[in-house]
Amino acid sequence: MFETVRRHRNWLLPILTVAAFIPFIFSGIYGFTQYFGQGDGVAKVGGEVISQPELDFAVRNRIARMAAMLPNVNPDMLNTPEVRAAALDELLSDKALDHEAAQAHLVVTDARLRDAIASIPEFQSNGRFDYVLYRRMLTARGYEERDFETRLRTDIDRQLLESGVARSAFLPMTVSKRLFALADQRRKIRVLSFRPDAYLPQVRISDADVKAAYDANRDAYRSPEHAKVQYLVLSLADLAAGISIPEAQLRAEYDAHKARWGATGQVRASHILIAVRPGASAAEKDKAHRLAEKVLHALRAHPGEFAALARKYSQDPVSAAKGGDLGWFGHGVMPKPFEEVAFSLKDGETSGIVETPFGYHIIRVTGIRGSQAKPFEAMRAAIEARMRKDAAAKRFATEAEQFSDFVYENPDDLRGAAAKFHLPLRTLDVLPRSGVAQPELAAIFTPAVLEAAFSPDAVEDHHNTKAIDVGNDTLVSVHVMQVVPAAAQPLEAVRAEIETRLRQAAAAKLARQAGEARLAALRAHPDDRGFGDPRELGRGTQDELSGAAVDAIMNVPVGSLPTYVGATEADGSYAVVHVLSESDVSPGDAQAQARRVRQWMAGMGEAEAEAYVQGLRNRFGVKILRPDLLPAGAPNR
Repeated sequence: MFETVRRHRNWLLPILTVAAFIPFIFSGIYGFTQYFGQGDGVAKVGGEVISQPELDFAVRNRIARMAAMLPNVNPDMLNTPEVRAAALDELLSDKALDHEAAQAHLVVTDARLRDAIASIPEFQSNGRFDYVLYRRMLTARGYEERDFETRLRTDIDRQLLESGVARSAFLPMTVSKRLFALADQRRKIRVLSFRPDAYLPQVRISDADVKAAYDANRDAYRSPEHAKVQYLVLSLADLAAGISIPEAQLRAEYDAHKARWGATGQVRASHILIAVRPGASAAEKDKAHRLAEKVLHALRAHPGEFAALARKYSQDPVSAAKGGDLGWFGHGVMPKPFEEVAFSLKDGETSGIVETPFGYHIIRVTGIRGSQAKPFEAMRAAIEARMRKDAAAKRFATEAEQFSDFVYENPDDLRGAAAKFHLPLRTLDVLPRSGVAQPELAAIFTPAVLEAAFSPDAVEDHHNTKAIDVGNDTLVSVHVMQVVPAAAQPLEAVRAEIETRLRQAAAAKLARQAGEARLAALRAHPDDRGFGDPRELGRGTQDELSGAAVDAIMNVPVGSLPTYVGATEADGSYAVVHVLSESDVSPGDAQAQARRVRQWMAGMGEAEAEAYVQGLRNRFGVKILRPDLLPAGAPNR
């Protein structure tokens, strides 16, 4: 596994990473640790009742994912009936897949689970799996390793079922030829645009118009619920910035570890790995360590049998097949404990037992090349940064625990914690429940922090939130000073906003009317006045025209050319397009054609997987028990 992750970490289970970890990191742990069977059911799948709390968690997950992709959009705007219905639809599909996986007796091996966990970027430090970081992130969100691994196994099961169906998609040659013909079709066009800005001077908006718009949409002009808060941030970066390393210690570190600080070369090494799974018990670790000791004893008795012992005992399947050989590598590739030992050994020398997050290793260096020491002056900044970070990490581990205990045991304010830990007590006058847009504040007030800050304990009892890990070795605790509920804003406060919106809508209407009138005139009496220069347009080309306009242009029958079409654009403009003629382009060389076929196959695979899941939903009798959860007009399928 160690070698597999090292070689393939850039592609190993990327879809699984997103599916399994991102919802958890954004939405906290509530949904995985609370009992979902409580409360009234909202839907059924295969006899299993879906509870309201489970749906609420799925909705929060979906909004969090959407907000991550749309950072400039207020998350409150995303909490719509359509989004809630989509979250329920996704939840029901997942449950149908879970029932199918159970009936098919799918089993995710421990090795596959280890690979999946090690591949998740949020659990990696400098591109490598960091077990300490993994435990810290799970603990900060109230997650037990066993619970997380159970959830991850479920996600892998779902992925196996869907991906298996998707890979079965097939594209016949006749269909691909027709797709090439459609995709490579080109139309020569000229465009005449009617833009709303040109009609703004003609627009007059009365006070009555503004008042009517305000009265009809009062909910849209409510100030959001927000809180005034104080907060403390304890971070590893801040601790490191305040640490000073004496010059003598920097030189001593350089002299003691030139292999780390001065070497620019590479080593070639072999290893024997006795793997330890993430979250292993003390008994499991002890058993693995005893086996490593047994192998090391055998190796010392027979030094020439390293390759044979690696093939027999090593649990890194890729390197074990090669007698433990890992090939050549430089600094920054292997985990820190492994690297330090490997670069400290002489050619042909064998280590003792070396522990990393992957388990216990026995390392033998089989080659050294290109090693050349850099002078201290060239390495001083790097040494100081590393030593400051190491010193801060030790201090952070201690202070993080003390900080967490202190803000919990002294819940009435944060002033005592600020004084004890020498932290600035910061104030934010407006913290919306939906979050903040500024990136530097959004990194502090994550969804988990917002959920805690607006909890009854923080709002009603005015207690500090617990110290919450927001990533990057940073803890945050918040004290709510005041909560201002959502309220309707007076008309005068939003008058300018309403008037601007009405003017733009009226100008867009005038632009469309003018464009439609010109289109009708051109169809009766063609002329070229006002059109831009001719240009070519295809389905796959980049163009300022909207997708709707491109579809209208490309769907005109060839026998009707030349002709005129019209389309409303996203910005309110109206485009009159003179479609002149048709032409085709070459589909490209064989490699380009193959690449496009793979893209189409991927799309077909997604469609096949969607149809498969829908079939499972039908088979397991998906039923929504509350019709109000469906979008208007949607069937209860």
